[in-house]
Amino acid sequence: MLHSPDGTILLGGDFNLVMDNDLDRSGHRYWQTGALTAAGRHWLVECGLEDVWRRAHPTLRDYSFYPAATKTYARLDFFLASQELLSRVMETTIEPRALTDHVPITVVVTLHQRQVGASGWRFRDSLLQTGATVESIRRAITDYLSFNDDGNTCMGTLWEALKAVVRGEVMSLSARDNKARREIREELEQRVAALERSHQSTGAPRIWRELEKVRQQLKRQDWDREEYAIARLKHKYYIRSNRCGKLLAHRLRAQHAASTIKLVRSPSGVEARTSDQIVEAFAEFYRGLYVADERSNVAPDIFLEGIAITPLGEREASSLDQLVRAEEVISAISRLQVGKSPGPDGFTALFYKTLCVELVPLLVRLFNSF
Repeated sequence: MLHSPDGTILLGGDFNLVMDNDLDRSGHRYWQTGALTAAGRHWLVECGLEDVWRRAHPTLRDYSFYPAATKTYARLDFFLASQELLSRVMETTIEPRALTDHVPITVVVTLHQRQVGASGWRFRDSLLQTGATVESIRRAITDYLSFNDDGNTCMGTLWEALKAVVRGEVMSLSARDNKARREIREELEQRVAALERSHQSTGAPRIWRELEKVRQQLKRQDWDREEYAIARLKHKYYIRSNRCGKLLAHRLRAQHAASTIKLVRSPSGVEARTSDQIVEAFAEFYRGLYVADERSNVAPDIFLEGIAITPLGEREASSLDQLVRAEEVISAISRLQVGKSPGPDGFTALFYKTLCVELVPLLVRLFNSF
C-alpha cells in the first residue's frame, strides 16, 4: 500500500489489537502495551487509512470480541478505509454476536451506479413445507378456473394466465413470509444487543446463559438463509456455467493450466520443450498424417446396404396419434427430479408434484389441444 498510492482501499479483518486502550476494551486487562497501540495508529497514518467504525462513533463503546477464557470485551475487528472512500461510507454497524466469539461488522459504501438486469423468477420450494401456503395456492387455482374456464378460451392462453395468477399469489405469500422472518430476526437481534450491553456492564452468568439461548435462535434462522443461498448459488452456476463471464473464466483458468502441453516426444525420441519446438513437432506430425494415399474406390452406399430400416407400421402410427392420457402426465411428473425446473417459467418439479391433482386435468387438455 505504501508503494501504490493510487486508488481507494477498504481493508477489513481481525487485527488482534485495539486502537484505543480506553474505548476499545472493557475491564482492567490490557490487550497489548501502549507501544503496540501507538504503532498501530502510526501505521494507519503512514498508509492513509482510518478506522471506519470509530470515525462514525467517536465516543461510543462497543466491542467485537469476547473470549470465554478471559471474559473481557475488546474491539479487535476493523474496517479501514482510505480518505477518498470515507465520504462514500453511508453506515457501519457492529452486529449482534451469534456464531463465534467475533461479531460481524457491516459497512455500507455507495459506489458508482450500475444497471442490474432483472433476474429470472423461480418458485421457492420451501413455501410448500407449510400446509397453509399450499392451501392458498390450491384455492387460487380453483378460483381462477371457476371464473375463466368457460370452454371458449384457448387452452394455451388459459394455462399461461394461470401461471401468472399463481406467480402473483406466490409472490404475495413470499413477501408476507419474508416480512414475518425479518421481524422475528430484528427482534432477536435487538434482544442479543440488549443482553450483550447488559453483560458488558454486569458480567452476570445468568445474562450470559440467556444470551446464548437467543443466539441459538439466530443460528437456526441463519441455517435457513444459508440453505436458500446455496440453492441460489447452484442455480447461478447451472445458468452461467457455459456462458462467457467471470464464472466460466475462473473454471477455464485451472483447466487451461492443467491442459497446457509442456513436453512432446517425437517418434524418434527427441523431446521438444520450448513453444517453438512443440509447434514444429505437431506440424511435422500432421504433415505426415494427412499425406494423400491411394484414393479408395469403395462406393459410399455400401455402408448403408447392411442396415435394415424398418418403417412405422399402422399400429405404431396409430399409437402416436392417440390423445395424451392423464396417467402419462402423472407418470412424467413423478419422474421429474426434485430441485430442478422443467421449463423457463420458474415453476419447479416439487410444485408440479405437490399440486398434481389440480394441474394434471388442465395439462391433459392443454397437450391434446395442439
